[in-house]
Amino acid sequence: MERVDSGLEFDSLVVKSPIPVMVEFVDPLCEFCDFIEPAMNQLAQEFEGKCKFYKLDISLNREIAAKCGVLGYVPYFMMFKGGFTGMRIRGPATYEELRKLVTTYVKLSS
Repeated sequence: MERVDSGLEFDSLVVKSPIPVMVEFVDPLCEFCDFIEPAMNQLAQEFEGKCKFYKLDISLNREIAAKCGVLGYVPYFMMFKGGFTGMRIRGPATYEELRKLVTTYVKLSS
């Protein structure tokens, strides 16, 4: 899963994406963020070409996190489609919960 490291990248990779995007907001001190990474990688492979997946470190990108309403509680999963934010999952989530969220957006965009 790729990282978004700047506001310009966020705009071009997430906001302007023609397909749905899931962003996982993380922090280096978040143990669960590391724990969920294999599930996120599995989802990225499963939905390749239908949904993009990015990781954003809130400690390095506080301004983007604040604009998205992510105020320090991580992990925080947020879907984007057509430049707009949508459904979110705040805190630890299972693979099944994340898959259901992505599936909903992929169906809406087809």
